Amino acid sequence: MEFTVKTVQAGKVVEATGPIERGDANKFDLVAREATVDAEGLRHILLKSPGGDVGEAKLIAKLIRDLNFVTLVNGDCASACAMVLYPAGRYFMLMDEGTLGFHTCYRANDLTPLPECTEEIAKFAAEHGFPYGSIKVFASLAGPRDMYRVSNVIAYCYGMEHFIGDPPPISVPTLCPHVAVTLQIAGVVERDHPLGPSFDCSKAATPTELLLCHDGELMQLDSLMGRLFKFVRDRQERMR
Repeated sequence: MEFTVKTVQAGKVVEATGPIERGDANKFDLVAREATVDAEGLRHILLKSPGGDVGEAKLIAKLIRDLNFVTLVNGDCASACAMVLYPAGRYFMLMDEGTLGFHTCYRANDLTPLPECTEEIAKFAAEHGFPYGSIKVFASLAGPRDMYRVSNVIAYCYGMEHFIGDPPPISVPTLCPHVAVTLQIAGVVERDHPLGPSFDCSKAATPTELLLCHDGELMQLDSLMGRLFKFVRDRQERMR
């Protein structure tokens, strides 16, 4: 991983790019304190990495936490970047071009899934205030050869963004808390019942239907939109 100090309008930030390898924590330690400390006592780091060595990522994460960094993602931050580095920030946010990539832990030499490693990473992230449930849910959606990506369209709903001044996020394995409560009170969805598409994927035929069934994030948004539309329409009809 390469660590570069960049000057932006608000001061100096650290940009971290590339795969996480042994020795990267020492490289980060050499430049981390060059980042500008703002009025809130926070530094900023931009993350863009395909992931890499989990043990080394934990060492970097400790420095991120101890030095009060805000973690920002302005590209693709996957695997150990998304599950270890990103959650370590005092606050963590996805920029417009940022995505988080999740998959289950695996043994590098033969791609054997390691659920105990995923569990350990989820607990490590939870120690930093990142929702334990969100790591577990999204890591389970992709195997060693795959990647499940989340953008800022839905990340906040799962507690994967913590904006400065906001209370710590909570573990939400289904949908945005306020939307869930609204729909449950209205009797539109059952508590803890996962959302699926608004149609039968086994009968998907149009390009749009096939896309929604292939992309879990779009599928959830489609279902959520359908439920909200029904909720609003029914409420309007009752008010007439």
